[in-house]
Amino acid sequence: MKKIFFWLALFCILAIPCLGEDRWAFVIGISDYPSFQDSLPSLRYAQNDAEGIADLLCSDHCQFSKDKVILLTGKNSTLSTVRSILAQELSRTKPQDFVFFFFVGHGIRKDNTFYLLMSDSHPKNIEQTALSLNHLADFFDTCIPARKLLLCLDANRSGMALSNSWYDGISWSTPIANKEVCVLQACAPYQIAQEKGGTGIFCHFLKKALKGIPYLGSNADSNKDGLVTVSELAEYLRWNIRLSGMNQYPIFWGKNECVLSVLETDSPFLEVKKPFALQSGSGSSSFEVAGFVRWNQPIRSFSYQGSVGRIGTISEKQAARLQIIPWKHTSWFALEVSALPQEKQILVSVEDETGKSWKISIPLPWRELGWHGEWMPQGMKKKETQGHYVWEKDKTEMVFIPEGPATTGISGEQLIAMESLLRELKAYLLEQKDWYESDQNLRKNLVQNLEQSNETIRNLAQKIQSIYKKTAILETVQREVSPLGTKKEDDSSKKMQSPIQKEILPEQKHFFSLSQYVLNRCYEDLHLLSLKQIELKQTVEYVDILLQKTKQWQSIWQNKILLLPAFYIDRYEISNLQYRQFCDSASRPYPPFPSWAEEYFFEDNYPVVYVSWEDASAYSLWSGKKLPKSSQWEKAARGMHGYSFPWGQEEPNMENANADVPPPLFSLKALTLPKLAPQEIFSLPKGQSPFGCHHIAGNVHEWIADLSLLMHDHSSHLPGQEYRITKGGSYASHSLLLASWFEHPFPAITRRSDLGFRCIVELP
Repeated sequence: MKKIFFWLALFCILAIPCLGEDRWAFVIGISDYPSFQDSLPSLRYAQNDAEGIADLLCSDHCQFSKDKVILLTGKNSTLSTVRSILAQELSRTKPQDFVFFFFVGHGIRKDNTFYLLMSDSHPKNIEQTALSLNHLADFFDTCIPARKLLLCLDANRSGMALSNSWYDGISWSTPIANKEVCVLQACAPYQIAQEKGGTGIFCHFLKKALKGIPYLGSNADSNKDGLVTVSELAEYLRWNIRLSGMNQYPIFWGKNECVLSVLETDSPFLEVKKPFALQSGSGSSSFEVAGFVRWNQPIRSFSYQGSVGRIGTISEKQAARLQIIPWKHTSWFALEVSALPQEKQILVSVEDETGKSWKISIPLPWRELGWHGEWMPQGMKKKETQGHYVWEKDKTEMVFIPEGPATTGISGEQLIAMESLLRELKAYLLEQKDWYESDQNLRKNLVQNLEQSNETIRNLAQKIQSIYKKTAILETVQREVSPLGTKKEDDSSKKMQSPIQKEILPEQKHFFSLSQYVLNRCYEDLHLLSLKQIELKQTVEYVDILLQKTKQWQSIWQNKILLLPAFYIDRYEISNLQYRQFCDSASRPYPPFPSWAEEYFFEDNYPVVYVSWEDASAYSLWSGKKLPKSSQWEKAARGMHGYSFPWGQEEPNMENANADVPPPLFSLKALTLPKLAPQEIFSLPKGQSPFGCHHIAGNVHEWIADLSLLMHDHSSHLPGQEYRITKGGSYASHSLLLASWFEHPFPAITRRSDLGFRCIVELP
């Protein structure tokens, strides 16, 4: 076995808090507002959330002193009490101290000022009974010496705290901006702070972040130094709450590297950073293990299988080669070992200056060769079929896209012809829009006539039934008063029905049954037609924008040759079955299908739709994959030759694309109409790409990771309103939209009946 080499650098003693720094917290939680019973709902969990946050701040994770954590809840949270604590208790802070202000309750905006409602606030006198954020800013500026501040506001529409111009980087006021202040708000100006499962969503994720609990594959410690700073906390909350499916977008501004939480301080932590690729079954192989140790005592030595390494210095060049970034409070090391394939792990011993030691097991990252000679990432497996792979996390089948050139965009000649094609497309879309509107009017008239007919028949039936009832009573009386001695017939087993009744009631029942069926179908179709008109309107608006931005799209769609590294991409669009498994595993809500389309989500082998870009991103994080970049998706669709369509240069038809396209020429199916609905992900094999991707043209639009450059001027700064690219077209798309280079952007929060996605896995 080869000798082991150690490189060790940048060791610092963990010191939290820093010398002379105290950490203060003021936590307020209010669930009930007696004066607002008629205008504001009670908050079920605000008080409990505040108590939970206060307890967590005093835990081993956050290490706030109990005497410096002030908690106010319920009726005690009056305006006078809050002002008193701000003016008296927090005035004892020092300039180097850190103050964490946390409020969970209701907020309200009045006359361009945002107020935090206290337990004694009154709707008729908001200015004098609630705490304005301007007043709070003045307190921090004049009464509180501490210069490091974090304000967390878990209140409905708390995003309004920064006014309507919050997204332009405008802070509340000049005085507070002179301090190291950060503001973290639970939701955007137009949103409600959500509650679920016995807690507020914001507090739920705040606790996860401070405890180091991962969500969708990662925790709040993004740089893996064992510490959670304010900036890391904000980034974790912003993205994970946004991707949780709860329609809530936290807002953060400011910058602060103060440490809020320490993760697992009782033992060293090691991780494999960049192992060499290893093939199971090969001979002895060498690989590098890079890790770090964070400890509150100087480390004296590391050892591996009896060999002891001395404390040394790692050069910047060596650190760069190993992709090691030294962080404070962290001791980095790297070691090179020799191992046989049968060895599943190595044992590393760490010893501090007191002589105390720990043994840590590091699993060996054995990897196998793929079908194309590539080193497969962990989690990827070869299928028995040549060239086929499966990703273990979500059981999706994937194909390999080799490293090499990728053709994007179109030639200059095609760009010149594009404007006339866009005008033809617009005319076609407007004609389709007129058809939808006329069809909608026909169905509305049918519904109205059926409803009127139903009402007429219902009134007639009531009159007939009234006559029958009177007739039946008369007949019964006649039988009861029959002459004495006459034997009364036993009619108990017979139902009295006149000849008229026998004729009309079945007809009435049949009519109601038929009309109800037709009505239900009409209502469903009206919903669908209305939805289609909205979706069609979005496409028409986009084509109009393209016609106004000729220079921009000519630049973006200009033919380019890019060199891309190898990656894997899903052979099929993500199915309903796979997305349901994700929702169940991650405790996420199902997509908001219309009531008349809910059954579709349980058709396992159909592509999932009604998913936003955020939903697709959350799925990709959960599964350990990514959404493809535009160039990656385009290479997977066009192949090495850069065709306009996955199957070549031939125009789309019904045999290779599920879209609004004609049947093949000279086809016996010339009278076949387009499906105008998603089809099974395995269908239409003639339309697969050179790499074997199915339905990469048509069926459903597919979300792309990239922001849209074309729609940059139309994007809102509000979270979720930025435009993201989709590609491939859908079952309702014209052939131009199916071209692999064409892109159709939508706001990230968009959900449509023809919008889905597929994912990629990049090689390490």
